[in-house]
Amino acid sequence: MHDIGDGHDIQETEVTANDISGRTIEELNSEIPGGCLIAEVGQGEDAHVPATDETVDRGDRVTFLGDTSSVRAAVKRFHPRD
Repeated sequence: MHDIGDGHDIQETEVTANDISGRTIEELNSEIPGGCLIAEVGQGEDAHVPATDETVDRGDRVTFLGDTSSVRAAVKRFHPRD
């Protein structure tokens, strides 16, 4: 977690949820809690702000930005723990 103050956070995670893989950013918006957004897809030099028609696949790195509780919920949705 990277608390950026005032109850906001930014966190990167790997997509491991099978039902997330193969869906577009637009389709995934309903899976992301209010107060949170996908800020980047990829990592390092490949990191970029995604277009709404971009597909997210298992193993992709996704960065969430928003309210701390919403970011935590989004990370759990995209990368559920065993």
